[in-house]
Amino acid sequence: MEGTVVVAIKVDQYGNVAEAIAGGEGTTISNNSVWSAARSAAMRAHFNMSADAPALQVGTITYTFVSSGLIETDETALRFVGVPIGGTKERMIEALQSKGFNKDYLDDYLTGSFNGEAVTIYLTTNHGIVDRVRVVYPYNSEENDTRVKYNTLLSRFNRNAKYVCVNPRPEVPAGERIYWKLQENTKAYDAVYFFLHPEVKSKDWVEEFKMAYQKRYKKPLKDLSYEEMEEALFCLPMKVSAAVSGVVWFTMTSIHGIDINYINFKNRPRGEDL
Repeated sequence: MEGTVVVAIKVDQYGNVAEAIAGGEGTTISNNSVWSAARSAAMRAHFNMSADAPALQVGTITYTFVSSGLIETDETALRFVGVPIGGTKERMIEALQSKGFNKDYLDDYLTGSFNGEAVTIYLTTNHGIVDRVRVVYPYNSEENDTRVKYNTLLSRFNRNAKYVCVNPRPEVPAGERIYWKLQENTKAYDAVYFFLHPEVKSKDWVEEFKMAYQKRYKKPLKDLSYEEMEEALFCLPMKVSAAVSGVVWFTMTSIHGIDINYINFKNRPRGEDL
């Protein structure tokens, strides 16, 4: 089944979708289950907070369905190799295959080339909608090669204007015994880069994040792991958390590998199952 579903929405001052009604003008599909999927996706959407806005603002979100799933036509969504992270896993797999990745016929993963590396791709979902793309670099027996790759990623993300970092990580110095530090759990190697809504000024947002964090927490920002960063983000004022569309988090593993996670915050669990 292919076509579009237009969902009329009402958004409160905090950026939450308070109401969503599928079947607006421009809808070309009449299937109730498809309308339900579009409405569910719309209810998970989140927008910037505005204290000056009316109590409720109205608008629409248009969803495009193809034979294998749902693609959200949201230009603010975090993307992986140009593909928006969202929709069903089947549709996301098809989109990645069109980019040259190959699906394993027995297992649920893809392989291909990314950033000059032969990688394995895993997708995770929340309520059937993709919320994370995990990129796994191959095992490397040479510790120095892993260090170089990790430092190169740091450099590339630091230079990429699409992302901002609130707790910059230093490069791993030559000669550091990475393997033993990981095995002994004395050091973690990871970095977190936020992908903000296009209209957000990144420098202002970073300052707002730091100020809000310092008011609430005592642990130094520079020491936060990704899990702590995500938890803190959703405990900070809505103005701060609502500006984030997604995050890229990469970490060095104990087997001389590197994992890169592209995470769409809009599709992440927000306590709806509690």
